[in-house]
Amino acid sequence: MHFVHQEGQAVFKYASRKMYEVCRDLLARNSVSVGDISVMVPHQANLRIIKAAAERLGIPLEKVVIKHRELRQHHRCHDSAGPRATPLPAAV
Repeated sequence: MHFVHQEGQAVFKYASRKMYEVCRDLLARNSVSVGDISVMVPHQANLRIIKAAAERLGIPLEKVVIKHRELRQHHRCHDSAGPRATPLPAAV
């Protein structure tokens, strides 16, 4: 029988690094500083990746929108109630 196997730590490190790099590059390309950011609305796949990227960017978790109820239960993040697939305007 065949099974899908992922190297969890390697995937986490890669995803965390890439999320940070993409955000950093977008900010630089648009001449925006982290201090200009009122709220961060990331893809909601994994709280550890979101937290790692926010921390590396210097964005406090209070400015990070977390939509997944199970993610919000364990961490102090910007709490925005609603369904999982929420449009951006409703998230902020």
